Amino acid sequence: MSSPDTKLSPLAAPVSAVWGVGEDRARLLARLEIFTVEDLLLHRPRRYEDRRKFLPIRELKLKEAATVRGTIIAAGA
Repeated sequence: MSSPDTKLSPLAAPVSAVWGVGEDRARLLARLEIFTVEDLLLHRPRRYEDRRKFLPIRELKLKEAATVRGTIIAAGA
């Protein structure tokens, strides 16, 4: 049953009220200080990485993030 606060503002509902968020997921979200639906909606990533530009491997620089494109020839041991 909904509390009076959640009837007035669904944003105040606990994050576990969102479909697909069970106890385990709510516990993980709590580690990010996300407790309510509003917290979840307002959560922003710490940084954004532009993954639209692909670099050739020869242009990669040590300790810099980059996106490359390739073909997997073989996998496994």
